[in-house]
Amino acid sequence: MNSEISDREKVILTGRIYPAIQSCVGNRYKIIVGYFAIVGFLLFDNDKLKIFINSGGALFVAIIFTIFVIHNSYNYWRNARKQWILEKVEEKIPIVEIFSFLIMVILIWCGFIFLNLQVCTG
Repeated sequence: MNSEISDREKVILTGRIYPAIQSCVGNRYKIIVGYFAIVGFLLFDNDKLKIFINSGGALFVAIIFTIFVIHNSYNYWRNARKQWILEKVEEKIPIVEIFSFLIMVILIWCGFIFLNLQVCTG
């Protein structure tokens, strides 16, 4: 930190910013686990899987979870930026957040492709 943080800034950081960032990090795992819980549940019943794929459900779920990932990453970025401003530090590129975003989007769309392949081959 370049200079002292005021009491008001400390309250904002500890009361809002730090918990919000921690929540965004926790939500990463909830999003991807939730997606694979849906995928795993569908794989147990081939008839339900075919209906789900043919009705466009898999595409809908992949899009919705991708939106969750985008929204979570956006919230993380806004809170991290506010943290840097309040702590008076130089802005950084959140490499971990970028990699997490990319990995989650890749996993979601690989899951979508996997479900479609299961219907085609099963």
